[in-house]
Amino acid sequence: MTQNFDFLDIIRGYSLKNNSPYIPVNQLVSLLQKNALRGNAPPQARHWMENTQEKVYAELARLSDEQKCIIQGSPQNQRIFFPNFFVEKLETLYFNIDKTADRAFPCENDLSAVIPAEYTRKIFVDNGMIDYLAEPQASVLPILKFVFPEKFGCLLALSIHFPRRILEIALSKVKMSMQHTGSIDFYRQKLITHFSGQEISARNFFENFMMHQQVCLDDIEKSNDFTFSAWLFLCPLIKMQVADSIERNGEISPEDIGLYQSISVIYIFNNYYKVIAVNRYNKEKAFSLIHEKIGLPPYLFTFSEIYNFTGIGGFQILGRCTENDLMEWLKQKMTVHENDLPAILKFSGMDGKDNFVRKDRIFALCSYLLKDLQSKIKDETTNRWVKLLRGYFKEKAMENDSYFEDLVTRETRLYSPFLLNLLHDKQVALLQAETQRASYDTSKVEKFFVNGNMIPLRKLMNLKREDILRTSKLMLPFWYSIPGVAVLGRIIKHGFNKENAYFKESEKQAASLYTTNIKKSAEKLSKELVPNDTDIDEYMNSILDRWNQILNYSGREKLTRDVNATVKDYMRNAIKNFGQRALSATMLDELAERVIMSNQALSKIKNRNSLRLYIKLFTTKILLNS
Repeated sequence: MTQNFDFLDIIRGYSLKNNSPYIPVNQLVSLLQKNALRGNAPPQARHWMENTQEKVYAELARLSDEQKCIIQGSPQNQRIFFPNFFVEKLETLYFNIDKTADRAFPCENDLSAVIPAEYTRKIFVDNGMIDYLAEPQASVLPILKFVFPEKFGCLLALSIHFPRRILEIALSKVKMSMQHTGSIDFYRQKLITHFSGQEISARNFFENFMMHQQVCLDDIEKSNDFTFSAWLFLCPLIKMQVADSIERNGEISPEDIGLYQSISVIYIFNNYYKVIAVNRYNKEKAFSLIHEKIGLPPYLFTFSEIYNFTGIGGFQILGRCTENDLMEWLKQKMTVHENDLPAILKFSGMDGKDNFVRKDRIFALCSYLLKDLQSKIKDETTNRWVKLLRGYFKEKAMENDSYFEDLVTRETRLYSPFLLNLLHDKQVALLQAETQRASYDTSKVEKFFVNGNMIPLRKLMNLKREDILRTSKLMLPFWYSIPGVAVLGRIIKHGFNKENAYFKESEKQAASLYTTNIKKSAEKLSKELVPNDTDIDEYMNSILDRWNQILNYSGREKLTRDVNATVKDYMRNAIKNFGQRALSATMLDELAERVIMSNQALSKIKNRNSLRLYIKLFTTKILLNS
């Protein structure tokens, strides 16, 4: 136990013993000196034997800085104000409050002291309690002061009492009031009569209220339909009985105040939990509709598209919940459970935006994209080969399936780079393995994988080289099929030049598009990584000093060259797999980590974060110059 805690404990004990939050400093000093001089005083008490006043003020300064107490008054007549006095008094009152359930809720009169205005938060019950319940305060202070209308006083409480403890006390007060006034049968019969045809539910409700209060409390919090309707009927009825009692007796009793306060609290909480239940239902309904719509063509959606989904009748689904609710729902659906992939997977689109697809629709998405692309590639390849044949040229893709596969891959990268990236994404491979392991329906998977390997693109699109070539030849005049004519025609038209101008131009265009997309991604990443007041080379040099701390010049240069060479070697292979994706910061993080882990020497460098940033910068520079 620290000295600071001992002194705070002394202040707490003195305050509660004297039933006041104010402690005169001179009295406290005298008490400490007196206790220290006792023959049987413990060691911690003897600490205050000498220089008591200086020690007390030192401790008070520390506690004041921590806002645990406040020093008030003039230097000659100072006193300590202990705010937690009110907190501890209220905790005591609420601990025993079930024994006085026939009285009003605690108020300032029960504390034997007036709470300074700055330590209370005044809230009007009728129009402020709901707002407080929606955004409760986290701290214990200030003390909550809920003000009731007319002559029904106020309710003092701590934030830790809301909402369950207050509701529990309110139910106890109503129950004890009914028992005290003998009105249980009256209210039960009124309820049964009002809910004609639901007599069993009415009796069960009253039994739970009188005999199983926790069940009744849980039903209010869950907004059980009958419980909500029952309290909606009973609360105004009980308030009317309170008004009649006041008019009949000509005065308002503590029991009337307690009953009125309790029934007001129950009514507000009953409506509050109903709103929560309705919102929860609307959210669940909205997310159910979203889950259904994500599973429909085109199967792949951005966050913005999901947010703007509409239901039957054109209403906006997400009007029933917030953007944050949707983000949380997606986050939950993208959480891995055990060894399985999450229910919703995320893929980076060509524009760098995140796209979402249901796990069970991945292969449907692939089929959808393949179907859309199949005819386009078939037509483009046919036109390509017609032009080649008309010029009396051939290419290896016409005669060899391996080269034909390269051609289809190149065309896919050009017209549907996302599909190519998707088919080679590790999540798709993991999904295939998960399907096999879990014995799911493998019929869709078997259309894409054989023995764990992806089926070639040309077969996925059902593109047959021989059929396309046959179709291309049929589109030419008949003499192109006469043996020897093609060779003679090429010599007459092009001499002995074997280069195909059309082929070279198309390859050049594809390469140019590939390079352009890589550079665009690199330029965007460079703006994200490099501060505005410097360029990438200067920033790389400053980062270099953080991880490469070898003092020997030659050793330092050698380590830098080794790192750069490792990155370049890795990038030669990795850059081919980028396709035309907009390279994202996340992908760059993964690449940097792979580079570090692929080299034992790099993985031992202490300042890993600076090394990772340097690799990301150097990689970006390579892409900018590609």
